[in-house]
Amino acid sequence: MARFFWEALEAGGGRPALITEHEALSYSGLVERIERSTQALRALLPAELQRPLVLLEATNDAESIVAYLACLRAGWPVALVAEGQSAASSRIASTYQPNLVVCRDGSASKASLASSAPAPMHPELAVLLSTSGTTGAAKLVRLSGGNVQANATSIAAYLQLTPNDRAITALPFHYSYGMSVLHTHLLAHAALVLTSASLVDDAFWELARRHEATSLALVPTQFELLEKVQFSERHLPTLRYITQAGGKLDARLATDFARRAKAQGWQLFIMYGQTEASPRMSYVPPEDVERWHHSIGRPVDGGQFQLIDTAGGVISGSGQPGELVYEGPNVMLGYALTRADLAEPAGPPRLKTGDIAERLENGYFRITGRTSRFIKLFGLRISLDEIEARLRAQGHRVYASGSDEKLVVFLTGGGPPEALRAQIARDYQWPERVVRVVPIESVPLLSSGKVDYAELARRAATLAVEPVDAPSNLAHLMQSALREPALDPDKSFVELGGDSLAYLEVQLFLSRRLGSVPDAWERLPLRQLYALEEAARPSTSGWQRVPADLIGRVLAILAVIALHSTHWGTGGGSVLLIILVGYSLARFQSGVLFKGQVGKTLRSMLVPIVAVYYVIVAVAALRFSPIDLGWLFLVENFHDDVTPAVLLPYWFVSTYAQIVALASLPFAVPRVRELVKRAPFEAGVVALVAVAAIIQLTAINDIFYNLRHRNPIIALELLLTGWCMFFAATTRKRWVASVAVLLVWLQNYGLIETNIAALLVGGSLCTLWGLQVSLPRPAARALLFFGSLSMFVYLAHVPALYKLSSLVEEGAPLFFTGIIVSILLALALKKSSDWVVQRFVRWGRPAPAASGSLNPGE
Repeated sequence: MARFFWEALEAGGGRPALITEHEALSYSGLVERIERSTQALRALLPAELQRPLVLLEATNDAESIVAYLACLRAGWPVALVAEGQSAASSRIASTYQPNLVVCRDGSASKASLASSAPAPMHPELAVLLSTSGTTGAAKLVRLSGGNVQANATSIAAYLQLTPNDRAITALPFHYSYGMSVLHTHLLAHAALVLTSASLVDDAFWELARRHEATSLALVPTQFELLEKVQFSERHLPTLRYITQAGGKLDARLATDFARRAKAQGWQLFIMYGQTEASPRMSYVPPEDVERWHHSIGRPVDGGQFQLIDTAGGVISGSGQPGELVYEGPNVMLGYALTRADLAEPAGPPRLKTGDIAERLENGYFRITGRTSRFIKLFGLRISLDEIEARLRAQGHRVYASGSDEKLVVFLTGGGPPEALRAQIARDYQWPERVVRVVPIESVPLLSSGKVDYAELARRAATLAVEPVDAPSNLAHLMQSALREPALDPDKSFVELGGDSLAYLEVQLFLSRRLGSVPDAWERLPLRQLYALEEAARPSTSGWQRVPADLIGRVLAILAVIALHSTHWGTGGGSVLLIILVGYSLARFQSGVLFKGQVGKTLRSMLVPIVAVYYVIVAVAALRFSPIDLGWLFLVENFHDDVTPAVLLPYWFVSTYAQIVALASLPFAVPRVRELVKRAPFEAGVVALVAVAAIIQLTAINDIFYNLRHRNPIIALELLLTGWCMFFAATTRKRWVASVAVLLVWLQNYGLIETNIAALLVGGSLCTLWGLQVSLPRPAARALLFFGSLSMFVYLAHVPALYKLSSLVEEGAPLFFTGIIVSILLALALKKSSDWVVQRFVRWGRPAPAASGSLNPGE
């Protein structure tokens, strides 16, 4: 009979175990993958090394989980760390010298032999995790197979898990809470839907609905995010329960979600635990959450709590505070500070939690405080003694204090406080705003001569937490990109009216600053992005994912330049650009339009491109004579024979302005925008069918045959196709949108124009289905840079090619030279526009931004 759940995976048979965007791996298939992984890992080991220590970057993908289970089934202790923390220079790697390292290499996992020296290890050691408050530090919690098995069994029991359950990953499994979700579902032969998408990402909810997720596991900050993404409108019909751990949930949120659960037919479990307990110690049953959410509930099966007074005696009555002590089979073997500690004997199955609690009248327990030398930041327990000892070992004369909002380090003996602050924030990967370093001449002492930490705590309490939206490079960039002198840090880039070019500009900045750009960052509050910037550390990955819409944007611009400089027959670039206009309109402006702020959308999308366009037209008017007045009124797209002919490529600006207005103005009607807001995809399909019918049933296509998509009606059809592509959030809707793309192509261009088909169909479908390509980081940044300049490159390539045509041979020489000169000229245009923007920002008025909204690149 199997002793641990990882030894009984075969019993799951053909039931799904791991579900990703691209595959559903059954338990039988999982076991096969595990066996192959074990063989591959074993092949790396020297013959004499039978029980290696493994360091694994635990990411929410099938490869990482397979490698993790392979280690458990082989009896190899495995230390779980976050992506990027397996480098030999990391504190964990340098302290414990793992034999095998399994890390991310682009979009795949890579295993390597790091050391052949065997590590002495406790015979029951299975998993090693960083202690909650020292992420990335060398102190590890040692968990046995029995620890994690006992806790997984008790959690699965009170959650009443069955093989029909499916959890979607909202937490990484190197975090003990995320690890417990993995363990309990594998124990029950249930399934996990794997994703790294954020709760603010529509893709997360689409995946949850498509694969019928039954549960969410969340920490308190994620409940706040649920409110921001309007959770009540996120229909998840299969949801059975939500669990919460990782810190105290705000009373208002707890009450609100308990009531929602009751009204909507799902359950809310509030839980308490620590990594040292594998990690769950207690829970509040769903029926008691609304009334008893302020408590930590009752112990899990097999565990028990005691309250200990200052003299070491047991407190048996209610309402009397004492230190909370937990006892159970899930309590760790002990800590490890060095490699030799891995072999230390198991400690007693008792855990001093460091929390002060009291017993309530119904037998539940309530946390009332914390022992004096612990604080809790971001839901993580921080040992002040440990921080103090570590800093002193580095030669700093410090005394640590603080609260659950900030760490305060009092510094004596001189030294630059800002440098020490930056070092602490960097070492512990915290934003600098939660760290304060305060110089003091002397430390307060008690009459006994001991340090008066109570006095230090009082002084620390008087220090305010610095606002997270303090000025930063990212904050200044956001002000310039969004054309606003003051930004609400609780709103997202999208909520503030960001556009596609500003998006690429910020994306490029985040790529350089953070290394790995958060998924759906444009929907995160600016406050959270500023915090990520402060906590930034260099990325160890040489690869970066690039979305299809960016690649399509760049290819489309290059196709336009090639069309005007060669005989290569690269038509179709402008067709894809117009489709991306609709995609970007839906992505960045739909929220603004749903509020009826049509003027804001028109200002954001039209002012930048039209302003630069009029400058170019004015220069052309001085250089050429005569010049059609249609250029001034943005109607020159209706003529095939224009004067001067050099301006012909600027028909796009006229068409673009017309279709943006046509698509935006209906939102000024309250009834229309309410209908569209309720079902944006369906509304887009109806509008698309209506426009297609107009084209088919009238002579528009024949009258304007030579103009094609210069005609605003046909261009509007392309724009609506892009709108539907963005809002196609389910597989069924994506298939409908795919058919729409094909029909639009066939209706307007036919089978013979393969160049248009390649860009229109290929670019649209890759964008629609969310294709992402992993590229070397320099190449990815070059694409982001080009994409952020695409409006200016399009506008600049016409005068660039005009000047170069008499100097450079037509064809490839003119094409490549034109690209270089267009980029340089585009940079000059952008720099000039940025200067104007900064002046307007300083005056406190909005201004046309250099990174304007829609453009040929959309």
